[in-house]
Amino acid sequence: MKLIAIYSASHAPLTDRYFLPTAPKDLEPIAILQEHQSDGNYGTNAFWSFMEHKVAMIRDAVRDNPGQPILYADVDIVFLAPIREELIRLLDESGKDILFQREGYMTPDVNFGFFVIRSNERSLAFFEELAARLPDHGFDDQKTANLLLPNSAPLRWDYLPWTYAAGSHGFPPPDDAVIYHANDTSGAQGIQQKIERFEDLRLIQKYGAPAKLWWKIKQKLRRTFGRK
Repeated sequence: MKLIAIYSASHAPLTDRYFLPTAPKDLEPIAILQEHQSDGNYGTNAFWSFMEHKVAMIRDAVRDNPGQPILYADVDIVFLAPIREELIRLLDESGKDILFQREGYMTPDVNFGFFVIRSNERSLAFFEELAARLPDHGFDDQKTANLLLPNSAPLRWDYLPWTYAAGSHGFPPPDDAVIYHANDTSGAQGIQQKIERFEDLRLIQKYGAPAKLWWKIKQKLRRTFGRK
């Protein structure tokens, strides 16, 4: 299964230190460095331009790999367990064309940073329409996808299980999480916040309950002294 990702120079530390080293060996990672001037922070003009390249890359991968499952993942993700066989099983059992990570517990939105695709005419048509509609919604790929999906028939889609965890679900992730997506950071320190979150998770995985307690103490100290 191809694992495709696109990243800017600002995200290279995430790609090189966390994303690629944790990618399961039975996936075929294709990480493309997109050359453009960007600090990588959500909401900037350069960020939206990057999203246009991202959608085009996914569309082209679906077109060029008919009949094959493809996994797309943002590089602010760490893999915590092998997932290839489970993803193929979920696609087969559900009969869906795309399975998306959930954005959160209180919203029906999908997260457009992690999803598995069955490459076929329906999924290709969806990504072609998504690419065409991006300019209508400020090149916000996630917003555009969530606007299109409710009326995207004949595309068949659904959500991945909650074990495909994200920062927008809360932290720490559940013990049975198979990935963790640090999607709840923003601003000038966004990349550093992601790195800190991955390091916290690494300690929790290694030391368990004591590390979780220490993380909670650190959060209380940060709130007390005004550091986010």
